[in-house]
Amino acid sequence: LVGAARDAAAARAQRGGGPFAHLLEVAGTGCHALSLLETDQMQQNAAPLYTRLGGNAGITAFADDLLGRLQSDALLRRFWDGRPATSVAAERQLLIDYLCHKTGGAEEYKGRTMAGSHAHLNITEADWSTFLKHAGDVFAALGVPEREQGEVVAFVLGLKEDIVVAPLYTRLGG
Repeated sequence: LVGAARDAAAARAQRGGGPFAHLLEVAGTGCHALSLLETDQMQQNAAPLYTRLGGNAGITAFADDLLGRLQSDALLRRFWDGRPATSVAAERQLLIDYLCHKTGGAEEYKGRTMAGSHAHLNITEADWSTFLKHAGDVFAALGVPEREQGEVVAFVLGLKEDIVVAPLYTRLGG
């Protein structure tokens, strides 16, 4: 299954758009991917997502790979430039705790809300799309199966309105 997911992700990447292209298309049409995936998950009565992602070790590997890519990206590195290493390390741990907690792990997340922790960053649609591309690339690199990718992506897409700032003309009513 892992090999098949990796092959499918590679094929999508070659066609363009990366591993998350199909999910971005669904999100763009206004479909509610989360409810579809929740229904599928309830029917399959599987182990918690946390376990299927490899527990704390698997989620830590994902977070470390993702953060490395985000911090070196030309568009996104501005979010980390000039920050002390202790601040970046604390943010890393909060990300790991958050993902572990939200996927069914016993880890406790003690950080702020997504809206509260991202409001001052002025994250744009371009930033968001770049983040999704990197997350998809990490899933492919780690061989995360399609089902688990879909569950994580559905959850992450549900956070978008708390993270991405609407364009100024929209905020001004125009």
